[in-house]
Parts: sequence; C-alpha cells; structure tokens
Amino acid sequence: MTYVYCMAFGTPDEKKMIVDMVHRAHAPVKGPGYSANDSELQLWVAATLYASGSDIYEKMFGKMDQETAEEVYREYSILAMSLRVPPDMWPANRVAFWEYWDGMIAQLKVSSHATNVAQDLMWNKKGPLWMRANLPLIRLLTAEWLPPAMREAYGLKTSKTRRATYNVLMGTGKVVYPLVPKFIRRAPMKHYMKDMRKRMKNMTPPV
Repeated sequence: MTYVYCMAFGTPDEKKMIVDMVHRAHAPVKGPGYSANDSELQLWVAATLYASGSDIYEKMFGKMDQETAEEVYREYSILAMSLRVPPDMWPANRVAFWEYWDGMIAQLKVSSHATNVAQDLMWNKKGPLWMRANLPLIRLLTAEWLPPAMREAYGLKTSKTRRATYNVLMGTGKVVYPLVPKFIRRAPMKHYMKDMRKRMKNMTPPV
C-alpha cells in the first residue's frame, strides 16, 4: 500500500527511491525456478493492482467515462514499468488487458502456501484490536469480490444473507463516502506518505 501511494503521490525523486528500494528488496528473494524480480510475476502484481483498484472504484462510484478510464490505465502502466515490467509486456490497451486478465484467472491455481498466507491475514489473532475487529468485514468484501473458484479455494463463504449484507454495505458506502470530509478520506494517504518519508531520510538516493 505504501508503495502504491508513493508512486501515485510522491515526487519524481521519491518515486525513484521507492523503485530502487523495492528492487533491492526483491533481489535476494529467489528459489528453485523463482525470482521476485521476474518480469512475468511483476506484470501479474501490477495487473492485480489495476484490476482490483478499477473494479472497486466502479463498484463504489459507477463506471468511469472513456477518457478517465484511459487515463487511469496509462497511470497504471507507469506503475508497471516501475516494477521492471518491459513496456512491450504491459497490454497495449484495456481490451488487451482484460483478455490477459481473463486468461490468467482461468489458469490460476491457489497453492497451499497462498491459502496459509490468506488465513494468517484474514483470521489474524495477534494484530491490534482495531484490525481484528474489521476482519469480518474484510472477509465479507473479499468473498464477494473474488471469482467463485478463488473464493472457494481460499475458504471464504457467500450466501443470500452475506450477499444482502454486502449490498447494503456497498449501497450505504455510495451514499455516505462522498459526504465524508476530504481530510478524513485522505488520512490514509497522508499517513503512509509521512511514514515513507521518515524512512527515506535513512535511504541512499539511487544514482
């Protein structure tokens, strides 16, 4: 989340430092046939950020107009390049992107490791109380946003009651969120940017 906020709202120099930090963190993460800096893997990371971000936005605010949708897609292409995705690897347009996305979803296999990570995140018993109190809501939203096969693989559930609750929550959010003062809506961004800038003071600027 910090990375995405900084790439969206940071200065050019801050973005360069974040990209350098991410690449250095990924460099030692290797295994048999695996590297965290693999272009295909980073393409998938960028794709999930775009797909989920645009989908949730449209669920809350409605469908983007053509011009806005194109601009958002161009911005995410910059994010993808920052992850060392070669320009010719990022789908050329939104039609090509969704063809790529649908193909990946169709063949995606949820490993036992991924399931364990999801369990640790969404059924966390050691985090702060405020975080644990929000986990039922996180599980509800995640279950409704995931494709059915992935929802089942991660051990999440849905039902008529859960879907009804989800619809009420989303409907309420559409009405309430625009009324929330901007300084509250922007609080998470300011928090993450402040935290990142504090850490940047001890970082060596990239050459």
